Amino acid sequence: MTASAIRQTDAHAVAAATIFREARLLDTGEWADWVAMYSEDAVYWVPAWLDEYTTTNDPDTQVSLLYHDARRGLEERIARIESRKSITALPLPRTVHQISNLEASETGADQITCHSVFSVHVYDPRVAKEHLRPGRYEGYFESYKSEIAAYELDKLLGLQMVPPTVEKRVKGDLGAAVMWVNGAKTFKELGGVPGQKGIAGPPAAHIAYWMHELTKAKMFDDLIGNIDPNLGNWLVDSEWNIILIDHSRAFTDTKQLYHNLQYYDHDLWDKMKALDEAALTTALGEWVGKGEIKAMLERRDKMSQVIDKLKAAGGD
Repeated sequence: MTASAIRQTDAHAVAAATIFREARLLDTGEWADWVAMYSEDAVYWVPAWLDEYTTTNDPDTQVSLLYHDARRGLEERIARIESRKSITALPLPRTVHQISNLEASETGADQITCHSVFSVHVYDPRVAKEHLRPGRYEGYFESYKSEIAAYELDKLLGLQMVPPTVEKRVKGDLGAAVMWVNGAKTFKELGGVPGQKGIAGPPAAHIAYWMHELTKAKMFDDLIGNIDPNLGNWLVDSEWNIILIDHSRAFTDTKQLYHNLQYYDHDLWDKMKALDEAALTTALGEWVGKGEIKAMLERRDKMSQVIDKLKAAGGD
């Protein structure tokens, strides 16, 4: 399978996990977790129909069935529902979302575009009737909260690879502020992974340390489900320490491991094995949902299978 094909497979997995999770949260009424899936500047748009086959394409000049240009619009809708003061929302219909024909592809360094169709089975208890609503999904997954979660997990593991990252509001928009690391260069700037394929690597005295750094970075990426550890997101400083940035596409529901581990770091693995749902929820619960935490533990279990094989083969 080519590198391009692998990337498209990963894009499909992330898109599917994201849309399936959204459907479940809507059907079960887990509104807080549903809204948390959207970034502060997310656009939520349901166009109207111009005729039997054509939808509107400009929410500013045409009628829309639903349009919010930021997450706050969704938060206001949920607040009305939870207040139980909206007569039109009581009692809420029961729904089952069914999604199929999903296609997804990378359309940018930090973007996945997906297309799918769906049907919503709706039962309205007010009139004791049910009906079926079809439609299409289009969108991508990305979250600044994953950046903060990566730093918090780095601290929990004592990894010291993710720069300090905090939530910050700039001109009304929330995002992640990441500490700049002076003197570090990306692998892309160096032409590739140092020490591989003709790229200058560390001096002999640092080779063992460098190999451990690479191994630990891969283990961390696999644990957090980072599907975008590209050459621009891995940096190295003058002491041959690896710095990991841009985790906006990590902490999804994917169960796949991005890296094919050939070695593992004993100390880091012991710390990863000690993680449980309670500890992760305490450290990361403000930034990722329960589903993402459970997916992390499932990936950890997959890593355990790989590492057990490495142990049996004498790899470390």
